[in-house]
Order: sequence, then C-alpha cells, then structure tokens
Amino acid sequence: MQGTVKWLGKGAHFEGITSEGLSFELAGPPQLNNGVQLAPKPIDILMHAAAACTSVDIVTMLKERGVELTSYEVKVEAERGEVAPKPIEKMNLHYVIKGSGLSEALVSEVIDIAFKVESGVVNTFKSDVTWSFEL
Repeated sequence: MQGTVKWLGKGAHFEGITSEGLSFELAGPPQLNNGVQLAPKPIDILMHAAAACTSVDIVTMLKERGVELTSYEVKVEAERGEVAPKPIEKMNLHYVIKGSGLSEALVSEVIDIAFKVESGVVNTFKSDVTWSFEL
C-alpha cells in the first residue's frame, strides 16, 4: 500500500491521494482553519473507514448468500481518550440492514466473519471495537 498526503497551502487542510490516483480531502479542527471545518478530520475518516471496510465484506457476503438488499447503513459512535494523542478507545458500529432473505443468524454470522477474519481496518485497532445490527 502507498499513498500521499499533500498540504493544500492554508491552515491544516490536506489532500490524500491513493496509489490508484484517487483523492479526498481531510483537515484539522476549525480552530486551525479560521473557524471553518473544511473537510473531515483524520480521526473521522478512520472511524468511517472501519464502517466502510466491514461493509464491503458484509454486503458482499450477504449477496453471495442470496440476500436482496433494499437498504443498508452503519451508524458509528466512538469515544476518544481524554489525554493526547486521544486515540479512539471504544467504537460501536450499528448496522441497519433491510431486504429479503435476512435472518438474525445469517446477519450475525456475516458480521462476525467481517470483524474476525476480513476487515483489515477493524483489525488494525488496538481498542475495543464492537458491533450490533438491526433488521
């Protein structure tokens, strides 16, 4: 894996560029950018990356098992430490999944596999990452 982060010339505002040439913005908090939140903070991107990474696996596995999804979203809540560097110490990912062919047993199994086997992002955390779901 490779990537580049470039400063955009003002405050704490950056562009991330993947090895495939795709780009995204990130920024520090508003107090570092004249009171404006210019883009997601890196810690926000990390939190969303955990949800997105597990979602890639969950949606793929559900479809492979014949599920017809009609809607899917992940609500993420995280708690950061009080002392710098203020890492994410706890995170809960709540999956709201709708469609046909769903059962509690199937969804629980698929999410468990995503967390324990598949998700590189979640398995990068050295903290308490939990999950729940809703059909």
